[in-house]
Amino acid sequence: MRVLDEVLPEPGAFYVIDRGYVDFQRLYRFVLAGAFSVTRMKTGVQLNRLESRPMDKSTGVRSDHVVWLTTPQSATHYPERLPSP
Repeated sequence: MRVLDEVLPEPGAFYVIDRGYVDFQRLYRFVLAGAFSVTRMKTGVQLNRLESRPMDKSTGVRSDHVVWLTTPQSATHYPERLPSP
C-alpha cells in the first residue's frame, strides 16, 4: 500500500488500483487532488449504496454505484461518498 504514497495524483487523471492496495486514507488523496481511482472492493468492506447508475453490461462492467462507507474508521479516512466519474 505504501506505493500509493509515492504516486503524485494529477487532476483529472484516472488510476486503476488493485484491491490489495485499497486504503481509504491513501485513496482520499486522489479525491483531494481532483483525480479518480477505480478499484474492486475487498471482501468485508461495509458500504451503503446511495445510487445505482445505468451501464452497458456488454463492456464487462458489472455494476456502477455511488456508495458511502459505513464503518466509522473507514468513514473517518474517506469522509465523502465514493463516486463514479
